[in-house]
Amino acid sequence: MIADVQISNEPTKPRAWGYKDFADFLGIGVRTAKRWVATGVLPRPDFRRHGVVRWFPETIERWKARQRRDGQKSAAMCS
Repeated sequence: MIADVQISNEPTKPRAWGYKDFADFLGIGVRTAKRWVATGVLPRPDFRRHGVVRWFPETIERWKARQRRDGQKSAAMCS
């Protein structure tokens, strides 16, 4: 008897994101992402070894939530 297997068409989150994943998520280019990491606009990678950098999705989600929250504070201060 063969077990029923359900195949999902939903994309799975990568375990850790590289520059391209992060840049695609933000809608920016990879070079811009690299520059923003170097200047401190984006969070530092969770993993860096032999030229490979990776962020855990949770790190990116926390950073994005903080940006939204800080943006709302800035907008409230300007009004």
